[in-house]
Amino acid sequence: MATCLLDYAFSTAPIPLQANAPGATATSRINLFVANPTPGVLCSQIMVAVPVGTAATDFCLEPPAASVNTGKWTIASFDLVKGDELGLPGDGYAKIIFECRDQTDYGLDYSLVLSLVGVVNSEVGEFSYLIQELSGTSPDDLTPKAGQKTIAKQDTVFTLSNFIATAADRPGAPGTAFANGQPLRLSWESTGTWFEVYAKGSPTPLHSGPATSFDLPGGLTADAQFVLAASVSGDPAADSPSPGYQPIYLYDALTLVVTDPDLTPRSVTAQNVTAQGVTAQTLTAQSVTAQQSLTAASAAVNGPLTAGRTTVTGGLNADSAVISNSLTVVSSMNAANALTAGAISTRMINVLGPGESVSVRGGQLSIDTGDRSGSSVVNTSPANASAWFLNRARAVGPRPTGVASYVSVETDCGFYTNGTVVSGAGSAALTHLPTRDGHRVLTSPLTAEAELHLSGSARLSDGRARVEFDEELAQLVFFAEHAAPYRVLLTPTGRCAGLAVVTKSAGHFEVEELAHGRSGASFDWLVIAAVRADGEARAARRLPERLPEAVPPSER
Repeated sequence: MATCLLDYAFSTAPIPLQANAPGATATSRINLFVANPTPGVLCSQIMVAVPVGTAATDFCLEPPAASVNTGKWTIASFDLVKGDELGLPGDGYAKIIFECRDQTDYGLDYSLVLSLVGVVNSEVGEFSYLIQELSGTSPDDLTPKAGQKTIAKQDTVFTLSNFIATAADRPGAPGTAFANGQPLRLSWESTGTWFEVYAKGSPTPLHSGPATSFDLPGGLTADAQFVLAASVSGDPAADSPSPGYQPIYLYDALTLVVTDPDLTPRSVTAQNVTAQGVTAQTLTAQSVTAQQSLTAASAAVNGPLTAGRTTVTGGLNADSAVISNSLTVVSSMNAANALTAGAISTRMINVLGPGESVSVRGGQLSIDTGDRSGSSVVNTSPANASAWFLNRARAVGPRPTGVASYVSVETDCGFYTNGTVVSGAGSAALTHLPTRDGHRVLTSPLTAEAELHLSGSARLSDGRARVEFDEELAQLVFFAEHAAPYRVLLTPTGRCAGLAVVTKSAGHFEVEELAHGRSGASFDWLVIAAVRADGEARAARRLPERLPEAVPPSER
C-alpha cells in the first residue's frame, strides 16, 4: 500500500504515556494533528487503529473513546477487529474511521486533530498506532495509503502539573482574576496520592486528602497565594517516622487576584444611616437611606430601606424596600411588607405583608435559585388560572417578548406541567439548531393523534431481519389484543428486491425481502405508534376534542 500523502504529528497527555499501576484507572490521551503539506492533495477518510489488551504491546485495557476537534469531520464507524485484518500482529485492535462530511473540505486547509482517550494498561512497552488515509489529487480517485507510528509507555512517574483556578460554575475556563466572593475551584493533575493546599501565611492546610480539586464556595475577598504540596503517601499527619525518614514532595504555587477587593469597613451598625452612598461588609440599622448606592455582603434593616442601586452579596432583611434603580441580592431577600425596585436579581424573595407583594417597575424580575426550586404559584380555585404574564412590548430582533426559561444543563426541564400545554396561535413547538451559516428555525409536526416515533437502521440476513425495540421504549408503544396498530416505514439503503413487514408484536417487528430475495441489504426504518395512555396496553392516549380558551384577567 502507498505511503501517506498527509503529515501527522502526535502529542500525548501525559508526556510520555505512562503505564498504570495495577488496579489504577487513570486515562491517557493521544492527539493526532493532520496537516496537508502539498496543495492539491485531497482526503475524505482517515482510519486509525490501536491495540487493545493487557500486553506490553497494547495501548489500553478497553477500546478508547474517540473525538475530533472540528464539525467538518465525524466518526463514521468504531469496531474491534483482529490484527491480521489490518496486517498487524495481535488479537484485538480498536479501529476508528473518521470521515469528512463535505467534499469541499477534502483539501484540509484548516486544523484537524483526531483524539483517542483510554485507560492505559500496566505493562511498560511500545505499541503501534496505525494510520490509513483515503487520499489523492482528485475527488474521484482517492485511494488507501498507510502509515504507522510506534509510541512508548514508561513506568509511572511522580508528577504534578496544571495547578489552576476556575469559577465554580465554569470549570473549563481557568483564570487568575475573579470577582469578590465569586465561588472558586482549585484543581490539579498528578500521579500522587495525597495533597495539601496552603494559603500564604497559614501553617494549617485548607485542604488535605487524595482528591485533586478543592472548592472555595465563598471565594476570595482580597488577592491570595496558594501553595500545593503533593506526595505519594497516605495522610502524613498519622506518620510516626523513624530516624532518617524523609518524605518526597512536589510543589506548585498559584497567585489569584480579586478585581474588587475589600477596601471598606467590615461592618456598619447604627440607629439610622443616611448618606449619598453606603458600602460595608455587614450593615445593621434601624433604617437606611442611600441616595446613590448601597453595597454590602449582608444587610439587616429593622425599618424601611430606601436606596438607588443596591447590591447585597449575602442576604437582605428589611421591613420594606424601595429601590429606585436595581436590587441584586445573591442569597435571599426578606421583606415584611412591600418590595419595589427597577430590576431585581436574587435567589429567593419572601414578602410577608398583604396587598402588592413584589412590584417591578419598568425593569425585570430575575430569580437565581441555584439548585433549589424557582417559583411556586399555589391556587385552590378550579376556575381561574394560577399565573399570568401579559406583555404588550413589540419584538426587537430575535428576542422573546413573552415568557422565557433558560437552563444551564440541557437535561434540566425548562417548562414542566403534568397537564396539557395549550397554544391559541395554532402553532407547533419551534426550536433552532446551529449550522455553518447561522441558526435555522425548525418546527415539530402537527398530528391528529398522540404519536410516538421510533427510528433506526438494520440489515437483512439471508433476506430476513428481526428489529427489536429498546425495552423501555417498547413499554410506551400501544399494543393490545395481540395486534400492533403501528406503522412501519422501510427505506432500503442497499440493493434488494424490495421489503415487506411480515410480523408485528409489542416488542419487535420482522422484515422479509420480496421475491424470495436472500440478500444482506441494509435498510432504515421508522415506526409511528400510538402512545399508551398509561403503563397498560389496553388503551391508547387520546387528544381532547376541545381545549379551554384563555381569557385575560381584564376581561373576567
